[in-house]
Amino acid sequence: MDFEPVLYRGIDFVLKTRKSAKALTAELAERINFNQVWKGTRTIALSCPSSKHGLESEINWFCSTIEDLSPEAMRCWKACSSRLIDIGIDSGNVIYGDKIVPLDLRISPAILKRISNIEGKLVITVYPYVVETGLIHKAKLK
Repeated sequence: MDFEPVLYRGIDFVLKTRKSAKALTAELAERINFNQVWKGTRTIALSCPSSKHGLESEINWFCSTIEDLSPEAMRCWKACSSRLIDIGIDSGNVIYGDKIVPLDLRISPAILKRISNIEGKLVITVYPYVVETGLIHKAKLK
């Protein structure tokens, strides 16, 4: 079995609303790599542009993006029933006796306050490592 380290995957921003979010999605689409709206409750999934400056830099960038929204887009933001800042982590694997290299992601109180100020919620999603055993396995995500 090959060693797969625990890795920081990136951040997704997931917004849910039952109201029109055209102004918000239009402004965010100009600044964020991926933007998709699903039917029913609008779920807007956005991925932060890759940053070499780390987790806090990406969260700061997103908070700045939200703080700079036009009044109309800000109304859409505030109308969202859910505003998640979702940190993605690949779980990795370890063979007994291997050196364990933990992933250490730190978020300062200032960043947590900034998330709170934009009425966001911080979420951590750990994606499982899937071992192939001759059968085809797919990690199923909700």
